Amino acid sequence: VRILLEHGAYPNQPKENATTPLWVAAREGHTSVAEELINAGADVNVCDSTGCSALYAAAREGRDAVVKLLVERGAEVNRANHDHTTPLYVAAYDGFVNVARSLLAGGADPEAAAQDGATPLFVASQQGHAAVVRVLLDPYHASVDATRLDGATPLFFAAYNEHTDVAKLLLAHGACVQLATLTGLTPLAAAARKGSQAMTELLLASMHRTALAAARRGAANSEVARREASSTQALTRGAPNKAALAASHELFEGIRYARMHSELENSIIDYLIDPATPVLIQLMGSHPVLERAVRIPNRDWNALARPCRNPIQALAQASGVPLEIWIVIVLPLLGNPVMED
Repeated sequence: VRILLEHGAYPNQPKENATTPLWVAAREGHTSVAEELINAGADVNVCDSTGCSALYAAAREGRDAVVKLLVERGAEVNRANHDHTTPLYVAAYDGFVNVARSLLAGGADPEAAAQDGATPLFVASQQGHAAVVRVLLDPYHASVDATRLDGATPLFFAAYNEHTDVAKLLLAHGACVQLATLTGLTPLAAAARKGSQAMTELLLASMHRTALAAARRGAANSEVARREASSTQALTRGAPNKAALAASHELFEGIRYARMHSELENSIIDYLIDPATPVLIQLMGSHPVLERAVRIPNRDWNALARPCRNPIQALAQASGVPLEIWIVIVLPLLGNPVMED
């Protein structure tokens, strides 16, 4: 290459697809050749016909040495191709952690998203690349709950694809367990659908901690919360109750998708009816009758409800517990019985 350049070869001569010698050298990982071409005046930001730069091509193939060279020589680290994906995005997708580090150190934007809204953290989580996820979160503080256009979060796909190590990292950095897709699916529902016992238990444990923290935040107003616990308005007014209600809806979705996996259904129901569960404690307020009622075995509900034309409403009236709580907490345990008007 040096001899050709010394005899007048043009370093930016393109092929039919607009690639140049530097672009090809970058893709193939020929660092010394790339350096010779750059020294001879090759354009470090050259792109092929799809908008992929030489840096993008090197990142996609995991060529860390070339990536470092191009970044040092002024390549645009955030230049996206025609699909709006960046070199960092493709490195994260393919799990090239050293390339990701080099790009981030050179100023790559960890929030640069593709056309569908997926960020580098999203695709790294989706593909199960825990090392890349760790780098993006710390020290580069990528947004842990950045959503795709369909509402899916990094945690959702980590749960769906059963990437437990990735889910643990996301949760440790504050990922919200209760964010749902536009179709209403939560990470717990995704894990239940796939039949993942480990992921289901991990998400339930995180929900427990989240609800407990919400309860502690609301401790200063605990007396007010208890007085309002029998009021329907309290479910939409108090912050702790809102958190608890959201968690309960997620449990409902989890049970719905776990019905094909009996061990998962049992895990979720055991969590739900445990009197020590902060979600249940918050929804109960000052009504210990709910604690006793939800612990009645499922098979006894038919006998209990048979004399009532509308068993759920009758139980709500008799206990003084709001109908909304019975629907959210008890209905999944009943197997969705038909309610009469």
